[in-house]
Amino acid sequence: MNALRTALIGVVAALAGCASKPTGTPDNEPTLASLASRAVPQAAAVADAGLRASPEQAAAAYKRFLDIAPRAPQRAEALRRMGDLAMDSADNQSANAGTDPDYRGAIARYQDYLKTYPADPNNDRVLYQLARAHELGGQLEVALATLDKLVATYPNTAFREEA
Repeated sequence: MNALRTALIGVVAALAGCASKPTGTPDNEPTLASLASRAVPQAAAVADAGLRASPEQAAAAYKRFLDIAPRAPQRAEALRRMGDLAMDSADNQSANAGTDPDYRGAIARYQDYLKTYPADPNNDRVLYQLARAHELGGQLEVALATLDKLVATYPNTAFREEA
């Protein structure tokens, strides 16, 4: 009986040894050295895949997102980004066409943002951008009042010195 038990333990130990994962790295597993021989796709080839978007297309995409995702946590960022795109569009309009830029769209987007998210911790940035839009749009008194609100509401803002 002892011989049978010893033989059985030996068989179980041998099978357990076969089942365990070998130590070290077998030749067929990737290593850092094996990465040197791999080809990397060129970034230009990926970028030239036909993805082109204008600020207007990006704004339209954000608008569609806001329309279809009424409870998405990214809504605040999308709304703020729409204001930034409107600012960029007005800045580009002035630089490219030489005409007076129209910042009313950016002002409306930032005001919508502040109305929708009055307690957002990033409102100092939105207030700064709103003041900038008012200033560039020729509404200097409104810009100054917005900067005063920015400094009063967010005394430790990174925009304090410029405000």
